Amino acid sequence: MIRTLGELLARLRDAEVEQIERARIKHAPTIGEMYEGLTSELLETSLPAIADLKVVSGFVEDGHGGQSGQIDCMLVSGNGTAIPHSNRFKWSVKDIHAVLEVKKWLFSKELAEAHNHLREVLEIYGRHALTLRTDERFDIEPSLYAFGQMTGRVAPAHRHAASLPIDLEMLYRTLIIEQLSPIRIVFGYGGYRSEFSFRQAFVRLLRKNLLHRGFGVGSFPQLAVSGKYSLIKLNGHPYSTPMRNGRWLVLASSSENPLIFLLQLIWTRLSYKFQMPQSFYSDLDLERVSPLLSCRIVTQHGRQAWKCWVHPINKKLLVEDVRRVSWHPFVVTQGQFTILNVLCRTETLPLTSLLVKDLEAREPTALDDLLSKRLVARDGNNLVLLTRKLQCVIMPTGEMIVGDDSGGRLTAWVHEQIAKTRAKAGHASTDAKK
Repeated sequence: MIRTLGELLARLRDAEVEQIERARIKHAPTIGEMYEGLTSELLETSLPAIADLKVVSGFVEDGHGGQSGQIDCMLVSGNGTAIPHSNRFKWSVKDIHAVLEVKKWLFSKELAEAHNHLREVLEIYGRHALTLRTDERFDIEPSLYAFGQMTGRVAPAHRHAASLPIDLEMLYRTLIIEQLSPIRIVFGYGGYRSEFSFRQAFVRLLRKNLLHRGFGVGSFPQLAVSGKYSLIKLNGHPYSTPMRNGRWLVLASSSENPLIFLLQLIWTRLSYKFQMPQSFYSDLDLERVSPLLSCRIVTQHGRQAWKCWVHPINKKLLVEDVRRVSWHPFVVTQGQFTILNVLCRTETLPLTSLLVKDLEAREPTALDDLLSKRLVARDGNNLVLLTRKLQCVIMPTGEMIVGDDSGGRLTAWVHEQIAKTRAKAGHASTDAKK
């Protein structure tokens, strides 16, 4: 669904940009307003039917006198305050789902300016969060799930977060802030001529500001777009990868349609806040990304700081026509299938149980395999699921497959496989008749 909608919006965007260029307007503020208006129209076109959602421009407030600079485009709900004699609003940060900084061209200068501008929104949210009552509660399940998928560990309750090693505690707290604060997006309609150049520009910006306040991992926008290329934050909402060597892959780049990433980010956020299905996950095609930046909290001179590693990639590899990758479930052994089936019913299984001991005896690497796939985790002396909605299926071929079906991908995959099997059977029957 998201891929189809993203492709439709891309065609609409290209047609509208062509109209803007044909208008031959030279007045810079007017050009800016035209691109901001186009972005608002694209966003409104893609929104689910939730009555309270609006797309506006204006200023972000913390409710205690703090206010951001002017924001080009904001996805909001609730009610804002109209600014007299203008079409702009002041809106409380608690009711803002996403903010977009819109640029006709996005190069290094614009990227740095947008980063600083959008960081104000994050700081405003931080001040707002400090004023919340201690009894106010948020559903942080999406962040706990993301933590489990990234680390392979069961996420503790928020009150026990300090029991984690410092690097995992900082990851845990960062994921929650990423979930609750407004999504920050920089959207440039034009810009770098290659994904490689965009990556290099970001690395130069980061190195230039390594010692400056406001360039920590949490301050990076969730999405930056320069023409056809994107930088995506892998914060688990929804994109992430398992940690490697204790490092969090924070940023990746892509030449995929940027509107697909924008839609995934926004629909994911809305699914957290409203009663709506995560139908976007039923797309089986996976977005192709290339790793850019990994990070880890380290202690230096008694202080904690993010240490970053850049992933260099040959320019030729970024321009190759990479084969599209489709999502697929895991194929498991009968012993693994049995363990997972039991966990679907009981939620926990003692590591000392006969089932687990028997699996380890017959298949010495089977349990480690399930752990590495982020399907299960050890929690004290128990084995627990790390998935939201694990489904176990025996296919007509006899293969045993498992997968998280919380977004509908497993169901979609099974239906696709059944349809392919029926189509093959139909062809075979037709050939036999001939």
